Amino acid sequence: MFTFQTLQTPPPRPEDHDHWRLRDGTQLTLRPMQAQDGRLLDDMLERLSPHARRNRFHGGVNSRPALLDCLQAPGQMAFIVTAERQQQLQVVAEARYAVDSLGDSAEFALVVDERWQRRGLGERAMRALANTAAHTGLRWLHGDVLADNRAMLALMRRCRFCCTPDAEDPRLVHAESALHVARHA
Repeated sequence: MFTFQTLQTPPPRPEDHDHWRLRDGTQLTLRPMQAQDGRLLDDMLERLSPHARRNRFHGGVNSRPALLDCLQAPGQMAFIVTAERQQQLQVVAEARYAVDSLGDSAEFALVVDERWQRRGLGERAMRALANTAAHTGLRWLHGDVLADNRAMLALMRRCRFCCTPDAEDPRLVHAESALHVARHA
């Protein structure tokens, strides 16, 4: 189980990490993002195509300081997926949420490096994000997806999010899910 954390708390514990290997032997780790991950996050954002940046940011790209600074505020959470190949570590996915003003729901965002898509990273990151949000007492997770981002909409449906076209902006689809704390046997 992942626990809620901001940058003011101690570093993630080993049990906050999810490790697995791909068929080609690549070691992947899903873990809470830390301030020292800034350069690795920058590198991933630089690798994104203009199309992928548009899908993630719906226009202009936020700077790394803005992406990391948000973690210093209560109610913010971010996970990264790292890949290790030939002793080189790189961020290949990032998922985050920010708690809304009412305190019972949060807006999410997700990006997976295009070279790493269709390997289950997005689904794994969204499940960790939803599980963490539920354990912190949030009831809903929601976000806006571009209507032409079919891969993200398919992922949202696999993660059991309800996807509803925006009534005022046909370019957007609202994705939302009620959160439940996972019960372990």
